[in-house]
Amino acid sequence: MANRRVRVVRSVKIDGQWKFINPNEAQRKGIRNDLGRWYITWRTGRKKEWERADSWTHAMTLKHKKEGELTAVAAGVEIVTPNPARLKLDDAIDQYKEDLALRNSKDRTIAAYDLVFGNFKRSCSKIYLDQIERHDMLKFAASLRKAGLSDRTVSNRWQSVMAFLKHHNAKPLMKKGDAPKFVQTEPVAYEKEELNTFFAACNPTQHVLFEFLLRTGAREQEAMYCTWPD
Repeated sequence: MANRRVRVVRSVKIDGQWKFINPNEAQRKGIRNDLGRWYITWRTGRKKEWERADSWTHAMTLKHKKEGELTAVAAGVEIVTPNPARLKLDDAIDQYKEDLALRNSKDRTIAAYDLVFGNFKRSCSKIYLDQIERHDMLKFAASLRKAGLSDRTVSNRWQSVMAFLKHHNAKPLMKKGDAPKFVQTEPVAYEKEELNTFFAACNPTQHVLFEFLLRTGAREQEAMYCTWPD
């Protein structure tokens, strides 16, 4: 009969030397759970196997999982080993945000992507990046519209996810007309009388700021960092 026994062991320092001991023995010696290292161990034939754990809770989770695997193998069930090179969606998101930070993207740009990824993960239950397909993107757009977001916002968030997927060379094959559209509206211009009323309500600092924005066409952040030499 195949060996299905899995043990939890600890590696702790006793009298200056690292030793493997049973968790119960460590408890009797008063050794705290956050000291040393945790492992699970089992045998494959005559070979002793090991796997590192982060904590007692993690070790117990790994123990039960490994026992299930060994029982399945003993029953003739083939266990498929996960491909470590396969990128999970959560890991891909973390990498993308790290790349944005390395490219000196602003904090609020990264925060905006947090919002977009939160929306996407609520509509898409896929675990791995390479599982994302056209249908997932269509569901994403539909979920944004159902949430009451404007057509422009739906389009912007769609494009953000597509940029993320393209970054990882995982962009799904879409069809013509799939991308959300919005009608670009012309901005409403203030009449001279309205501007006069507005500037009359400004204090001197506000008057300079808004006069600068009006006459230069500068954006908010450009105005924030503008200095006299500019």
